[in-house]
Amino acid sequence: MNRRRSILFAIACLCIIAIQLSIQAIDLSSVAQINDLPHEPVKISDSKLRSLAEKITVRVFPEKFLEDRASGILIDKQEQKQGQQSVYLYLVLTNDHVLEILKERAKALGGGYKVQTYDNKIYDLFLYEANFRGNDLGLLWFYSDRNYEKAAWGQANSLKEYIDKVYVAGFPCGTDSCKEGFTFTSGRAATSFIVSGKPLDAGYQLGFSNDTREGMSGGPILDESGRLVGINGRGKNQERVLFSGEPTVHDNPYAYMDGTQPPPETQGFMKHFAWGIPIETYLKLAPIKPFEQIKISSQKTSNAAQLGKKFTSLPLLYLLGIVGIASATLGIVECCKQT
Repeated sequence: MNRRRSILFAIACLCIIAIQLSIQAIDLSSVAQINDLPHEPVKISDSKLRSLAEKITVRVFPEKFLEDRASGILIDKQEQKQGQQSVYLYLVLTNDHVLEILKERAKALGGGYKVQTYDNKIYDLFLYEANFRGNDLGLLWFYSDRNYEKAAWGQANSLKEYIDKVYVAGFPCGTDSCKEGFTFTSGRAATSFIVSGKPLDAGYQLGFSNDTREGMSGGPILDESGRLVGINGRGKNQERVLFSGEPTVHDNPYAYMDGTQPPPETQGFMKHFAWGIPIETYLKLAPIKPFEQIKISSQKTSNAAQLGKKFTSLPLLYLLGIVGIASATLGIVECCKQT
């Protein structure tokens, strides 16, 4: 009788473990299918938008002038495995005029470039060669052992003029002080120049009523769902072109990219808005396989990550299941020996 009870108990243990593993596998499969389904963007609260913006917005500055600052966006990432370690490569989208300023400061002061993420980690930052055909866009890159969020794509051309809210984030740095930290502002979109298909100098087409300040150039413009719809680059009432992507024949930030000039009353209207470059412009000109251009040495990679081994809940469950099966099997064998 005792032998039969032991055998039945061991079989029951095996059945319970098998059922648990099956349920776990079904749950993961269901979650994967749900995540793959298309879904409409959902508007989120201002507080959640600010938190999201803070995670994808970085501060870029010269290595020898830590108080200087401009802004950038975590636009893409790639995980690279080095044995048991993971190193993440990141692309940072900003303005070409930000790159020009960084280059000038680095040339005058010596040293390279740095980037600071939302968790106050500072990394070496490198220039990325890309041709944006006169649009005020530029790329940088860095690597880290930390897995940061990247921006989600939106559509600037889907914004409803003067109805949809947009949000701008960045790190202001005025002429007197750069002590102010992360800044987040809200306003309304002005999209008529996107619809017209006629960009202003250096590719600026997305107008918005948000207040911006020097140093916020290169920061994200987000829609109400937290998706990236543009790259901030020009404030209100601009008086001149600041480091256009390519030399232009004029010095008027409210002239069209083809060199023609809007009527004076239209230019006066434009001055009431800050300006950004629609994300569609970047996506049209972005490198197809951006990380193929990036090469980092194994020494840099090993310095970037010193990671311990980690087990996810699913492998741990399987491990426990194997131990349970082995224990139950040994119990059956032991029972058989006693017969």
